[in-house]
Amino acid sequence: MKFSKLLAPIAAAATLAVAAGSAHAGLFLTVSDGTVSNTVEVIDNGVGDGFGATANAIMFTGAIGNFFLTTEIGTTADNPFQLTLNSNVFGTTGAGTLTVALTRTDIAYNEPLSFILSSGASTGYGASGVTTSIYASDSNAKYAQDDLLFSSNAFETTNGVDTIASYTGTYSMTILSTITYTANFNQATNLTASAKVPEPASIALVGLALLGAGVARRRMKA
Repeated sequence: MKFSKLLAPIAAAATLAVAAGSAHAGLFLTVSDGTVSNTVEVIDNGVGDGFGATANAIMFTGAIGNFFLTTEIGTTADNPFQLTLNSNVFGTTGAGTLTVALTRTDIAYNEPLSFILSSGASTGYGASGVTTSIYASDSNAKYAQDDLLFSSNAFETTNGVDTIASYTGTYSMTILSTITYTANFNQATNLTASAKVPEPASIALVGLALLGAGVARRRMKA
């Protein structure tokens, strides 16, 4: 099933939210089982945000359709930039797919990023698949999927082209995860996905490696 179909209820909910009031900018989290009636959007510092007035952190805890308990946490930061989704599903009463989308808008940082995916997905009877993709969009729209930066199905990982260096203004980034169950299953599925600026230590190690290679080449020429 294409992500665009899975996101249809999310897009519908977003449209209703815009029609009902002024547009928001910042951090958004939507959880859905693929139906409009079981689609919930939470806005940072808004109604339903488990972190309350805490800025740059958002949480939803509750039941969604057949999924009797799910806790979704999204965090973001600048200097250095990071956007992280922690998804925890504690079981389901029947088959279904849970889609979780975390969006950050109005991002100004446009340097290359690193991507991290760690999955504690259950592999026993009932849990059939976990996927994660990270998108960026020069449109700065929430949940937009214009440029694929990263994707993984928990068994294979693909690093896309980091196109954000070509963006000329603020943009949005979305982490989109799906967790699919084929039957009732009462074990937990846990997943963490993140896009962030490389750690200074990692940059330093790369720099040292390049320096060492340069020294070695000079010695060989001598």
